Amino acid sequence: FPGIEDPLGQQQKDFYKKYGWEFVTKYGKFCVYRSRDDENAPELHTDMEEQAHTIKELEKSLRGLTFFVLAMIVLIMVMILWMWMFSNTLILDFVEGNAVQQMLVFALEIYVGATSLRSWFSIRRLIDDLKSGHPINHYAPWKKRRYINFIITAFFILLIGGGALLIPGMQVTQVTERNLPTVTDNSLPIIRLSEIEQDVRLERLEDSDTSDEVDWQNYYRSEWALLADQKYESSEHGIIYEENWKDGSGIYSPTVHSKVIFLRSQKLAKPLAKELLAYYGRPKELAYEKERFETRKDGRFDFLSIHVSDASLQVCAVKNNKVIFLSYYGYAKPETVIDAIAKKFKNT
Repeated sequence: FPGIEDPLGQQQKDFYKKYGWEFVTKYGKFCVYRSRDDENAPELHTDMEEQAHTIKELEKSLRGLTFFVLAMIVLIMVMILWMWMFSNTLILDFVEGNAVQQMLVFALEIYVGATSLRSWFSIRRLIDDLKSGHPINHYAPWKKRRYINFIITAFFILLIGGGALLIPGMQVTQVTERNLPTVTDNSLPIIRLSEIEQDVRLERLEDSDTSDEVDWQNYYRSEWALLADQKYESSEHGIIYEENWKDGSGIYSPTVHSKVIFLRSQKLAKPLAKELLAYYGRPKELAYEKERFETRKDGRFDFLSIHVSDASLQVCAVKNNKVIFLSYYGYAKPETVIDAIAKKFKNT
Protein backbone atom coordinates (compact mmCIF):
# COMPACT_ATOMS: atom_id res chain seq x y z
CA PHE A 1 0.00 0.00 0.00
CA PRO A 2 1.05 3.64 -0.31
CA GLY A 3 2.79 5.12 2.67
CA ILE A 4 0.73 6.41 5.59
CA GLU A 5 1.85 9.91 4.60
CA ASP A 6 -0.17 9.45 1.41
CA PRO A 7 -3.38 11.54 1.39
CA LEU A 8 -5.37 8.37 0.76
CA GLY A 9 -3.80 6.61 3.76
CA GLN A 10 -6.28 7.86 6.38
CA GLN A 11 -9.20 7.39 4.02
CA GLN A 12 -8.18 3.78 3.46
CA LYS A 13 -7.77 3.17 7.22
CA ASP A 14 -11.26 4.58 7.83
CA PHE A 15 -12.68 2.40 5.08
CA TYR A 16 -11.12 -0.75 6.56
CA LYS A 17 -12.29 0.20 10.06
CA LYS A 18 -15.86 0.42 8.79
CA TYR A 19 -15.67 -3.27 7.91
CA GLY A 20 -14.09 -4.32 11.20
CA TRP A 21 -10.37 -4.01 10.41
CA GLU A 22 -8.31 -1.85 12.78
CA PHE A 23 -5.00 -0.33 11.63
CA VAL A 24 -2.01 -1.50 13.72
CA THR A 25 1.20 -0.24 12.15
CA LYS A 26 3.22 0.19 9.04
CA TYR A 27 6.21 -2.09 8.46
CA GLY A 28 8.31 -1.39 5.39
CA LYS A 29 5.97 -1.71 2.42
CA PHE A 30 3.30 -3.39 4.53
CA CYS A 31 0.36 -2.01 6.47
CA VAL A 32 -0.90 -4.30 9.24
CA TYR A 33 -4.58 -4.51 10.22
CA ARG A 34 -6.30 -6.73 12.77
CA SER A 35 -9.75 -8.01 13.62
CA ARG A 36 -11.11 -10.36 16.29
CA ASP A 37 -12.20 -13.78 15.11
CA ASP A 38 -15.65 -13.43 16.70
CA GLU A 39 -16.34 -10.25 14.73
CA ASN A 40 -16.29 -12.24 11.47
CA ALA A 41 -14.86 -9.29 9.54
CA PRO A 42 -15.14 -9.94 5.80
CA GLU A 43 -12.12 -10.60 3.62
CA LEU A 44 -11.62 -7.30 1.80
CA HIS A 45 -9.44 -8.52 -1.05
CA THR A 46 -10.74 -11.71 -2.61
CA ASP A 47 -9.46 -11.30 -6.16
CA MET A 48 -6.49 -13.69 -6.17
CA GLU A 49 -5.19 -12.39 -9.50
CA GLU A 50 -5.06 -8.90 -8.03
CA GLN A 51 -3.37 -10.23 -4.89
CA ALA A 52 -0.77 -11.98 -7.04
CA HIS A 53 -0.18 -8.77 -8.97
CA THR A 54 0.20 -6.79 -5.72
CA ILE A 55 2.69 -9.28 -4.28
CA LYS A 56 4.65 -9.23 -7.55
CA GLU A 57 6.26 -5.95 -6.47
CA LEU A 58 7.51 -7.64 -3.31
CA GLU A 59 8.82 -10.59 -5.32
CA LYS A 60 10.68 -8.23 -7.63
CA SER A 61 12.30 -6.47 -4.67
CA LEU A 62 13.30 -9.75 -3.01
CA ARG A 63 14.67 -11.06 -6.29
CA GLY A 64 16.98 -8.07 -6.67
CA LEU A 65 18.10 -8.36 -3.06
CA THR A 66 18.73 -12.10 -3.45
CA PHE A 67 20.81 -11.68 -6.59
CA PHE A 68 22.83 -8.95 -4.87
CA VAL A 69 23.48 -11.18 -1.84
CA LEU A 70 24.48 -14.11 -4.06
CA ALA A 71 26.81 -11.88 -6.05
CA MET A 72 28.45 -10.72 -2.81
CA ILE A 73 28.83 -14.35 -1.67
CA VAL A 74 30.54 -15.27 -4.93
CA LEU A 75 32.79 -12.20 -4.64
CA ILE A 76 33.78 -13.06 -1.06
CA MET A 77 34.36 -16.70 -2.00
CA VAL A 78 36.60 -15.67 -4.91
CA MET A 79 38.54 -13.29 -2.64
CA ILE A 80 39.07 -15.99 0.00
CA LEU A 81 40.11 -18.59 -2.57
CA TRP A 82 42.40 -16.03 -4.18
CA MET A 83 44.11 -15.35 -0.84
CA TRP A 84 44.41 -19.07 -0.17
CA MET A 85 45.88 -19.77 -3.61
CA PHE A 86 48.63 -17.21 -3.14
CA SER A 87 49.19 -17.76 0.57
CA ASN A 88 52.60 -19.18 1.47
CA THR A 89 51.40 -20.20 4.93
CA LEU A 90 47.88 -21.53 4.36
CA ILE A 91 48.23 -24.58 6.61
CA LEU A 92 49.90 -22.46 9.29
CA ASP A 93 46.95 -20.05 9.03
CA PHE A 94 44.59 -22.97 9.64
CA VAL A 95 46.72 -24.20 12.53
CA GLU A 96 46.66 -20.77 14.16
CA GLY A 97 42.97 -20.27 13.36
CA ASN A 98 43.19 -17.28 11.00
CA ALA A 99 41.90 -19.22 7.98
CA VAL A 100 39.12 -20.69 10.14
CA GLN A 101 37.85 -17.16 10.77
CA GLN A 102 37.65 -16.64 7.01
CA MET A 103 35.64 -19.85 6.72
CA LEU A 104 33.26 -18.62 9.42
CA VAL A 105 32.71 -15.39 7.50
CA PHE A 106 31.98 -17.44 4.39
CA ALA A 107 29.55 -19.63 6.38
CA LEU A 108 27.72 -16.49 7.51
CA GLU A 109 27.41 -15.34 3.91
CA ILE A 110 26.06 -18.76 2.92
CA TYR A 111 23.43 -18.52 5.68
CA VAL A 112 22.37 -15.02 4.60
CA GLY A 113 22.22 -16.18 0.98
CA ALA A 114 20.13 -19.25 1.89
CA THR A 115 17.73 -17.08 3.90
CA SER A 116 17.31 -14.67 1.00
CA LEU A 117 16.70 -17.52 -1.44
CA ARG A 118 14.12 -19.11 0.86
CA SER A 119 12.25 -15.80 1.23
CA TRP A 120 12.24 -15.24 -2.50
CA PHE A 121 11.07 -18.79 -3.28
CA SER A 122 8.31 -18.51 -0.66
CA ILE A 123 6.92 -15.38 -2.32
CA ARG A 124 7.16 -17.01 -5.76
CA ARG A 125 5.24 -20.04 -4.52
CA LEU A 126 2.60 -17.75 -3.01
CA ILE A 127 2.15 -15.93 -6.32
CA ASP A 128 1.88 -19.25 -8.19
CA ASP A 129 -0.69 -20.51 -5.67
CA LEU A 130 -2.79 -17.37 -6.04
CA LYS A 131 -2.69 -17.57 -9.82
CA SER A 132 -3.75 -21.22 -9.56
CA GLY A 133 -6.80 -20.26 -7.49
CA HIS A 134 -5.50 -21.27 -4.05
CA PRO A 135 -6.28 -18.50 -1.53
CA ILE A 136 -3.90 -17.41 1.22
CA ASN A 137 -4.27 -19.50 4.37
CA HIS A 138 -4.42 -16.92 7.15
CA TYR A 139 -4.42 -19.68 9.77
CA ALA A 140 -1.26 -21.43 8.60
CA PRO A 141 0.93 -22.52 11.56
CA TRP A 142 3.71 -19.99 11.87
CA LYS A 143 5.03 -20.43 15.41
CA LYS A 144 6.90 -23.68 14.69
CA ARG A 145 8.70 -22.15 11.72
CA ARG A 146 9.50 -19.07 13.77
CA TYR A 147 11.09 -21.20 16.50
CA ILE A 148 13.09 -23.19 13.96
CA ASN A 149 14.34 -20.00 12.33
CA PHE A 150 15.27 -18.61 15.74
CA ILE A 151 17.24 -21.74 16.62
CA ILE A 152 19.10 -21.74 13.30
CA THR A 153 19.86 -18.03 13.55
CA ALA A 154 21.05 -18.37 17.16
CA PHE A 155 23.29 -21.27 16.16
CA PHE A 156 24.98 -19.28 13.42
CA ILE A 157 25.35 -16.23 15.65
CA LEU A 158 26.96 -18.31 18.40
CA LEU A 159 29.16 -20.24 15.97
CA ILE A 160 30.36 -17.32 13.91
CA GLY A 161 30.31 -14.66 16.59
CA GLY A 162 31.92 -16.99 19.12
CA GLY A 163 34.61 -18.04 16.67
CA ALA A 164 35.24 -14.47 15.54
CA LEU A 165 35.78 -13.39 19.15
CA LEU A 166 37.30 -16.52 20.67
CA ILE A 167 40.14 -17.13 18.19
CA PRO A 168 41.69 -13.62 18.26
CA GLY A 169 40.96 -13.43 21.98
CA MET A 170 42.93 -16.61 22.63
CA GLN A 171 45.71 -15.45 20.30
CA VAL A 172 46.08 -12.23 22.28
CA THR A 173 45.63 -13.52 25.83
CA GLN A 174 47.37 -16.91 25.60
CA VAL A 175 50.81 -15.59 24.66
CA THR A 176 53.90 -15.81 26.83
CA GLU A 177 57.13 -13.95 26.04
CA ARG A 178 59.98 -14.56 28.46
CA ASN A 179 63.73 -14.61 28.68
CA LEU A 180 65.29 -17.99 28.05
CA PRO A 181 66.41 -19.87 31.15
CA THR A 182 70.10 -20.35 31.85
CA VAL A 183 72.33 -21.67 29.11
CA THR A 184 72.35 -25.18 30.58
CA ASP A 185 68.58 -25.38 31.24
CA ASN A 186 67.15 -27.60 28.50
CA SER A 187 63.69 -28.15 29.98
CA LEU A 188 61.82 -26.27 27.24
CA PRO A 189 60.73 -28.19 24.08
CA ILE A 190 63.06 -26.05 21.95
CA ILE A 191 66.64 -26.58 20.82
CA ARG A 192 69.14 -24.70 22.97
CA LEU A 193 72.60 -23.54 21.91
CA SER A 194 74.18 -25.64 24.67
CA GLU A 195 72.69 -28.78 23.05
CA ILE A 196 74.30 -27.80 19.75
CA GLU A 197 77.64 -26.33 20.80
CA GLN A 198 78.27 -28.79 23.66
CA ASP A 199 80.94 -26.50 25.02
CA VAL A 200 81.16 -25.59 28.73
CA ARG A 201 82.73 -22.25 27.77
CA LEU A 202 79.47 -21.11 26.12
CA GLU A 203 77.92 -18.03 27.69
CA ARG A 204 74.87 -15.96 26.86
CA LEU A 205 75.37 -12.87 24.71
CA GLU A 206 72.81 -10.53 26.21
CA ASP A 207 71.14 -7.56 24.56
CA SER A 208 72.85 -4.30 25.49
CA ASP A 209 69.45 -2.55 25.57
CA THR A 210 68.08 -3.23 29.06
CA SER A 211 65.08 -0.90 28.77
CA ASP A 212 62.77 -3.84 28.00
CA GLU A 213 62.03 -6.68 30.38
CA VAL A 214 62.55 -9.23 27.60
CA ASP A 215 66.00 -9.82 26.13
CA TRP A 216 64.99 -10.13 22.48
CA GLN A 217 68.27 -11.85 21.65
CA ASN A 218 67.53 -14.63 24.13
CA TYR A 219 63.81 -15.18 24.46
CA TYR A 220 61.07 -17.68 23.77
CA ARG A 221 57.47 -17.08 22.78
CA SER A 222 54.72 -19.56 23.60
CA GLU A 223 51.54 -19.07 21.60
CA TRP A 224 48.04 -20.52 21.48
CA ALA A 225 47.06 -22.21 18.23
CA LEU A 226 43.73 -23.74 17.27
CA LEU A 227 45.18 -26.95 15.82
CA ALA A 228 48.35 -27.24 17.91
CA ASP A 229 48.96 -28.41 21.47
CA GLN A 230 52.15 -26.37 21.72
CA LYS A 231 53.67 -23.66 19.56
CA TYR A 232 57.01 -22.03 20.33
CA GLU A 233 59.30 -19.51 18.72
CA SER A 234 62.74 -18.86 20.18
CA SER A 235 65.95 -16.98 19.59
CA GLU A 236 69.28 -17.44 21.39
CA HIS A 237 72.67 -15.74 21.05
CA GLY A 238 75.77 -17.17 22.69
CA ILE A 239 79.45 -16.34 22.89
CA ILE A 240 82.69 -18.23 23.56
CA TYR A 241 85.31 -15.64 24.43
CA GLU A 242 88.21 -18.06 24.00
CA GLU A 243 87.37 -18.71 20.34
CA ASN A 244 87.22 -16.52 17.22
CA TRP A 245 85.42 -16.74 13.89
CA LYS A 246 87.61 -18.32 11.25
CA ASP A 247 87.28 -15.30 8.98
CA GLY A 248 88.76 -13.08 11.69
CA SER A 249 85.55 -11.09 12.16
CA GLY A 250 85.69 -11.30 15.94
CA ILE A 251 84.82 -13.47 18.90
CA TYR A 252 82.86 -16.63 18.10
CA SER A 253 79.16 -15.92 18.80
CA PRO A 254 76.80 -18.66 17.54
CA THR A 255 73.04 -18.14 17.25
CA VAL A 256 69.98 -20.32 16.86
CA HIS A 257 66.40 -19.45 15.90
CA SER A 258 63.63 -22.03 15.88
CA LYS A 259 59.92 -22.59 15.42
CA VAL A 260 58.51 -25.65 17.16
CA ILE A 261 54.91 -26.83 16.69
CA PHE A 262 53.26 -29.87 18.28
CA LEU A 263 50.14 -30.41 16.19
CA ARG A 264 46.86 -31.97 17.29
CA SER A 265 46.75 -33.95 14.03
CA GLN A 266 49.74 -35.85 12.69
CA LYS A 267 48.38 -35.59 9.14
CA LEU A 268 49.15 -31.87 9.08
CA ALA A 269 52.80 -32.32 10.09
CA LYS A 270 54.48 -32.97 6.72
CA PRO A 271 52.41 -30.40 4.77
CA LEU A 272 53.15 -27.81 7.45
CA ALA A 273 56.88 -28.63 7.39
CA LYS A 274 57.06 -28.19 3.63
CA GLU A 275 55.19 -24.92 3.96
CA LEU A 276 57.67 -23.65 6.59
CA LEU A 277 60.46 -24.83 4.32
CA ALA A 278 59.09 -22.91 1.36
CA TYR A 279 58.34 -19.75 3.35
CA TYR A 280 61.20 -19.44 5.83
CA GLY A 281 63.78 -21.45 3.94
CA ARG A 282 63.96 -18.93 1.07
CA PRO A 283 64.19 -21.59 -1.70
CA LYS A 284 63.98 -18.97 -4.46
CA GLU A 285 66.89 -17.03 -3.02
CA LEU A 286 68.86 -20.23 -2.58
CA ALA A 287 68.16 -21.23 -6.17
CA TYR A 288 69.52 -17.85 -7.27
CA GLU A 289 72.65 -18.61 -5.27
CA LYS A 290 72.72 -22.12 -6.81
CA GLU A 291 71.99 -23.74 -3.46
CA ARG A 292 69.06 -25.79 -2.23
CA PHE A 293 67.66 -27.84 0.61
CA GLU A 294 68.60 -31.51 0.67
CA THR A 295 66.07 -34.10 1.79
CA ARG A 296 67.65 -36.84 3.88
CA LYS A 297 66.48 -40.26 4.97
CA ASP A 298 66.76 -40.75 8.70
CA GLY A 299 64.81 -43.35 10.65
CA ARG A 300 64.44 -40.99 13.57
CA PHE A 301 62.28 -38.63 11.51
CA ASP A 302 59.27 -38.82 9.21
CA PHE A 303 60.71 -35.96 7.17
CA LEU A 304 64.09 -34.24 7.24
CA SER A 305 65.49 -31.54 4.99
CA ILE A 306 68.63 -29.45 5.55
CA HIS A 307 70.58 -26.66 3.95
CA VAL A 308 74.25 -26.11 4.75
CA SER A 309 76.24 -23.08 3.67
CA ASP A 310 79.57 -22.19 5.32
CA ALA A 311 78.70 -21.49 8.98
CA SER A 312 74.95 -21.43 8.31
CA LEU A 313 72.57 -24.35 8.75
CA GLN A 314 68.82 -24.67 8.33
CA VAL A 315 66.91 -27.79 9.34
CA CYS A 316 63.25 -28.73 8.88
CA ALA A 317 62.26 -31.94 10.64
CA VAL A 318 59.07 -33.88 11.41
CA LYS A 319 58.39 -36.74 13.81
CA ASN A 320 54.79 -37.84 14.37
CA ASN A 321 52.94 -34.59 15.23
CA LYS A 322 56.10 -32.57 15.98
CA VAL A 323 57.47 -30.04 13.50
CA ILE A 324 60.55 -27.86 13.81
CA PHE A 325 62.21 -25.31 11.57
CA LEU A 326 65.62 -24.29 12.88
CA SER A 327 68.20 -21.79 11.67
CA TYR A 328 71.67 -22.04 13.18
CA TYR A 329 74.76 -19.93 12.64
CA GLY A 330 77.93 -21.44 14.00
CA TYR A 331 80.53 -24.17 13.53
CA ALA A 332 78.71 -27.17 15.00
CA LYS A 333 78.40 -30.10 12.61
CA PRO A 334 75.00 -30.65 10.96
CA GLU A 335 74.87 -34.15 12.48
CA THR A 336 75.18 -32.64 15.96
CA VAL A 337 72.23 -30.34 15.33
CA ILE A 338 70.15 -33.18 13.87
CA ASP A 339 71.00 -35.41 16.84
CA ALA A 340 69.89 -32.65 19.22
CA ILE A 341 66.55 -32.36 17.41
CA ALA A 342 66.03 -36.14 17.43
CA LYS A 343 66.77 -36.29 21.14
CA LYS A 344 64.42 -33.38 21.88
CA PHE A 345 61.60 -34.99 19.88
CA LYS A 346 62.10 -38.26 21.72
CA ASN A 347 61.99 -36.64 25.17
CA THR A 348 58.94 -34.41 24.56
